Amino acid sequence: MVRAAALLVLVSGISLTAQQPARDVPHPKTTDHGNGSLRGRVIAADSGLPLRNARVSLTSEDGQLPSVLTDGAGRFVVESLTPAAYIVTANKAGYATARFGARKATDSALRVAVAEGTVVDGIDVVRRPADDGHAEQVIV
Repeated sequence: MVRAAALLVLVSGISLTAQQPARDVPHPKTTDHGNGSLRGRVIAADSGLPLRNARVSLTSEDGQLPSVLTDGAGRFVVESLTPAAYIVTANKAGYATARFGARKATDSALRVAVAEGTVVDGIDVVRRPADDGHAEQVIV
């Protein structure tokens, strides 16, 4: 019984030692976020005025990111993006939901490619009032 317990302790010690990485081997950096950014504006099509507090969301193959709100000038910035192709959607009460690149609700959205360390600027979403039934996006 004492031998079995000693063997178990010895085997456990070997397996714990075997799992420790070597000191000189650099560990790869794992991160949940990247360093890319996407910037743009949300503008009312009927007046050309910026839409403040519009909700902008990005969706990639990995899922939807938390939404951001536009500022008083209708601008938005989404930072810490991993390299991916994103669908940009803007929502605001009283306006039709707009997806970047889709001229009508039935059109497919354009995906915006963000590479590691890049800033994608000029993603301007022009929104029509909800009763119009259209949404138009343009890149400036």
